[in-house]
Amino acid sequence: MKDNQFICQVGFEDFVFDCIIGVYPEERDLPQPLAVTLRCSYDATRAAQSDDVQFAVDYAGMSEVIMQTAQEGEYYLLETLALEVIRALRARWPQVVSGRLELRKPRALSRAGASLLVTEF
Repeated sequence: MKDNQFICQVGFEDFVFDCIIGVYPEERDLPQPLAVTLRCSYDATRAAQSDDVQFAVDYAGMSEVIMQTAQEGEYYLLETLALEVIRALRARWPQVVSGRLELRKPRALSRAGASLLVTEF
């Protein structure tokens, strides 16, 4: 605890769904898997003291917001997707003070496990 705040991190690893993402013609034609890892820090004091989920940051809800943002946006760049995801998460959960978002395209490079973008916010 810091200054009567109970800061926690919530999130998930390797949340995978299909979406249109990329600049190449084959990436624009067919959805491809996108793997998302997210960690968000927030002041969980009220949630912890009340044991009430309404005061917590909902990581399942966060995964749905990310998937919806990606699938509806059909972005060319991972950078643009990351920016829009962060905007959407902060709009819905303003108590999030910082985080780390990792987006991975497992099929983007034939000789690599994945291409990726990592950003901290």
